[in-house]
Amino acid sequence: MGPAKVIDNTVTRNRQAGIELIDHVGSLVLSNEVSGNLGPGIRLARGANIRALLNEVENNTQQGIDLDGDSAGNIIDDNEVKENDAAGIQLDAAAAGNVIRRNKLKKNSAS
Repeated sequence: MGPAKVIDNTVTRNRQAGIELIDHVGSLVLSNEVSGNLGPGIRLARGANIRALLNEVENNTQQGIDLDGDSAGNIIDDNEVKENDAAGIQLDAAAAGNVIRRNKLKKNSAS
């Protein structure tokens, strides 16, 4: 499977994660509005070299952005993550070598 490109979407009111990439390598999640989902706004599971950039992630019932499992080498940059019901950005203990920078976190329940 080639890299996914999830660009310029409005993702709202889903029963689970708004955007979820599992076992992806080299994918791009760019300039999406993700809100009101019954799970994390953006979930990256066991992914590598994924870039999540310039997303607005708010009012989700779990984490704003969740790096789960053996997620490594990902870049989470310049996202606005606010008012989620858990951490704004959460990394699983097995997630290593990720770059988290220039994000704006505001009023998340566990950030």
